[in-house]
Amino acid sequence: MKKINLLMVAALSLVIAPGALAANDGEQIDFDIYTQDGFVTVWVDMSSLITSKRVNQMEDGIDIAVEYRLSLLRPRKLWGAEKLAESKGVFQVGFRVITENFFVSNLSSDSSSSKHFLSLAQFHKFLADSMSLKLAEIDSLAGDKRYYIELTLTCVSLTAFNIADTDESPEDDKSAVKWLFKEFLNLTNFGRQDYKVESRLFSLRELSAGR
Repeated sequence: MKKINLLMVAALSLVIAPGALAANDGEQIDFDIYTQDGFVTVWVDMSSLITSKRVNQMEDGIDIAVEYRLSLLRPRKLWGAEKLAESKGVFQVGFRVITENFFVSNLSSDSSSSKHFLSLAQFHKFLADSMSLKLAEIDSLAGDKRYYIELTLTCVSLTAFNIADTDESPEDDKSAVKWLFKEFLNLTNFGRQDYKVESRLFSLRELSAGR
C-alpha cells in the first residue's frame, strides 16, 4: 500500500472529514498503515515535530513530551463513527548537555527505556523510521468493511515540572504541584501545541504486509 500522507493541523477544534487533507501552516507528516504480526500497525514520521525552535529548546535544557493517541474507527451508516481500537502513549525527547547527546524515552513502557544519539541526524532518523505503533488485531476486524485512522499528537515543553507523568495522582505535595501545573497548561495552552489528523477510508485488503 502506498504511504498515506497526512497534513498536520495545529488546532484542537478543527474537524477533518475522512479522506480530507488540510493544514493551516503547511506542515506535513508521513503516515503509513500496514499489517504486521497479525496487527494493523501504523508508522508515523515524528521527525517533523522536532523543529529548529524545539531543538534550540532542548539544547537549552528544556525537554519535549510528545503524547500520541491513535484510534481505528469505522463510519456509521447515518452519522458519526464507531471506535474499534485505540493506542496511546508518551515519549520524552531531549538533549543532555553533559554527555552531548539527544535521547528518546518511552514513558509508556514498563522499562522506561531510553535511546541515545550522538548527532541530530541520528536523532531525526530514529524519529522518522522507528515509530511503528500496533493498533488492532486483524482477526477482530471485518474484511469487507472500510475504516479510517485518527491521530492526535500533543507536544509539551517541559520545564522544571515533568508533566508527562500523566498517571500520577495529587496525593503528596510533589504530585500536587505537577497536577496544578498540568491544569494550568490545559487552561492556557502555554508551552504546548496540538495536532489532529485523519486518514482516508481504507479496507484491510488494501494494506500491505509490513513496510
